[in-house]
Amino acid sequence: MHRFPVAVWAALTVAGLGFVLAFTRNLPWADEWEFVPALAGHEPIPEWLWRQHNEHRLPLPRLVYLLLFRLTGDFRAGCVLQILVLLGLAWWLMRVSARVRGEAAWQDAFIPAGLLNWGHVENFLMGYQINFVLVCGLACGLLVTAVASTTANRVRTGVTAGGLLLLLELCGGTGLAFVPSVGLWLVVLAAGPLGFASRLTLLGLVAVAAGYVWLYFQGYERPPGHPPMNLDRPGKAAVVTAQYLAMGLGYGVKPAWPLASAFVFALLGGTVLHLGTVWRNERASRLRVEGILAVLGGVVALAAAVGLGRSGFHSDEMGLWSRYGLLAWPVLFGGFLTFARNRRWVQTVLCGVTLALLPMNFAVGWGWAAAHDRWLGAIEQDVRDGVPPATIVQSHLTGSGQEARAVRGLPLLFPHLNGAP
Repeated sequence: MHRFPVAVWAALTVAGLGFVLAFTRNLPWADEWEFVPALAGHEPIPEWLWRQHNEHRLPLPRLVYLLLFRLTGDFRAGCVLQILVLLGLAWWLMRVSARVRGEAAWQDAFIPAGLLNWGHVENFLMGYQINFVLVCGLACGLLVTAVASTTANRVRTGVTAGGLLLLLELCGGTGLAFVPSVGLWLVVLAAGPLGFASRLTLLGLVAVAAGYVWLYFQGYERPPGHPPMNLDRPGKAAVVTAQYLAMGLGYGVKPAWPLASAFVFALLGGTVLHLGTVWRNERASRLRVEGILAVLGGVVALAAAVGLGRSGFHSDEMGLWSRYGLLAWPVLFGGFLTFARNRRWVQTVLCGVTLALLPMNFAVGWGWAAAHDRWLGAIEQDVRDGVPPATIVQSHLTGSGQEARAVRGLPLLFPHLNGAP
């Protein structure tokens, strides 16, 4: 590989691990308080793995999270695992990019700069966000599978894509967004000149994916505290969708999110137009084009679902959360990979913008994490001092929505608080 992207990858690997080790503590944060009874062995695990959390059922991320906590007893382990997964993903995608292009290039620095910058601060500091890391990695895996697809390997392509789609579904509602478009692509693959067994296998994967969607919504309930979608204000949903996609460039773009979202939409539109031209002019590339469009369709469908799902909230910044960055990033990577062979200036622009945003993402991530660390540090000190759980919650968690869970969870994690009134 080219030395420059390898150097960027190495530097951001060290920076990412250092960031996590410096700003995380062995305490739950936010939604993690809900999981404490299961982690501590006070809830049946099968039921917990399937239980709805907000809009999601998350059996795969929860299983990973549970096993990691049982092995380490440390909430920080999930944060470290995320960095390890992302650095491995970045290394693999750099190699894929070089292979698709036909040579290594300095523009591949876009990949580690996009995946490992501190603008992903919320994901980096909460171990349970391994769930978003998995979605990002699986979506990128689908893109790589699509780019490599040909008429000769359509069965292998279909089986791989079907397997990745099923894993995505196990990661919650975020994965369900990919089912319509990727499922349709699998049907297209199955419609080619295949034997009966191969066609049945691909269609079977589509049937399983559709069956899981049906199962997912059995007993589904709208999350308490989440207002219904406001279908009378489609503009609000569009704004949240645009904000969400802007976060793919990192949380540092929040003050200028309209400009960032315009950049992302321009890239997305250019990618679709280019793929349409290739589909029309290069018959041998049609399966590849259809696959890339199917995966991008899933990413955009997820963005639209977030926009609609958050349209009922009063805040005008419901899409401006750093945790959305990893979910939106495959749009950027899809464009980057699409232009690997032609119009490489697009890759140059993408890499240049991503590198230029690094200082802003680092600064915003550092400030956010430092304040977060001071807050968790105060809770940690009260735990060491044996302060009663109710007092800890009143002092530090009032208004968080986790008050009752924390009052129950603190003694489970720290038995010396059991006797505290």
